[in-house]
Amino acid sequence: MKRKVQYLERDIEKLEKQIAECQNKMIDPDFYKDPSSNEILVLHSNLKSELNKKIDEWEQLVLELDEIE
Repeated sequence: MKRKVQYLERDIEKLEKQIAECQNKMIDPDFYKDPSSNEILVLHSNLKSELNKKIDEWEQLVLELDEIE
C-alpha cells in the first residue's frame, strides 16, 4: 500500500506540472486567438479531473495506512 501511495504522489506531481504548463499557455493574451486553444482547454480540464481522482485515491490510501499503523 505504501508503494501505491508513492506512485500516486508521483502521478499527482506529474499532473500538477502538466496543468501548470497549460495554465502558462492560457495566460498569454493571444492564447484564445490560436486555433489550438480549445485543445489545450480540453486537455486542462481532463488533467484537472484526473488530478482530482488521484488525490481522492491518495487520501483514501493514506487514511487506510494511518488506521493500520
